Amino acid sequence: MRVFGLIKLHYPLFFLVFLGSPFLVSCAMAPPLNSERIEQRYGNYGIEVLQSGNKRRLSSLYSVSDGQKTMRTLALVEFTAADDPHLAHEHQRILGGESIGAVFKEEGWIIDKISLRYCLSRFDLQSMPELSRMRLNHPATLATRSYVFRVQKAETSINYATITEIHHPDYLQAADLTREDLADC
Repeated sequence: MRVFGLIKLHYPLFFLVFLGSPFLVSCAMAPPLNSERIEQRYGNYGIEVLQSGNKRRLSSLYSVSDGQKTMRTLALVEFTAADDPHLAHEHQRILGGESIGAVFKEEGWIIDKISLRYCLSRFDLQSMPELSRMRLNHPATLATRSYVFRVQKAETSINYATITEIHHPDYLQAADLTREDLADC
């Protein structure tokens, strides 16, 4: 009974803590965006859209050093919910060249990445010429991650895109490259 009395006495505070705690936990647990990790690691970040359409996008997430861009991630995006009216504003910003994660974060969406596959893949410039922007010797074995990019706001949860990222080896931590953690593609 004493607990209920305390709750009743401090109801407004209890109400805010109770309702706000799931949001605070999800924010605290949300991993940094790819763009944020690149900026943290290299001191800067940029995005260059290489190809774009309403249903697909190919982009280079890069850092700049000594005036030269180095691709840190090649992102292949399949927009699975491009026509969803809940996302019309965000999708237009993304089609305009903005970072997918940054747009949804700024618009107040909770972001979830549902992993589909994480593996090492061998690439050459004939099959993927865009990878020349990584400034590596080719062929190269690169970490590749595929995931569903899901966003949520209030009662709305939408699988916005399926994204495959091909990462520059310098961008990953050594532990990310261990064979035990990665499947073969």
